[in-house]
Amino acid sequence: RWSDQSRKVLSHNLRWLILAILPAAIIIPMTELSGDIYYQNGLGRLLFLTASLAIGETVAERLTA
Repeated sequence: RWSDQSRKVLSHNLRWLILAILPAAIIIPMTELSGDIYYQNGLGRLLFLTASLAIGETVAERLTA
C-alpha cells in the first residue's frame, strides 16, 4: 500500500505532467502533418524537448521523493 504522502506527490506530479504534455501531444503531430519543414524542425522539436524535460523532471522528482 502507498502512503498518503506518496499518493499526494504522485497526484500533484501527474496533474502537472498532463498539463505540460497534452498540448505538445496535440501540436507535434500537427507540425508533422503541415509539410512545412520550418514547423517540423523548429516548433515540433521545441515541443518534443519540452515534453521530454517535463517527463524527466517528473521521474527525477518521484525517484528522490
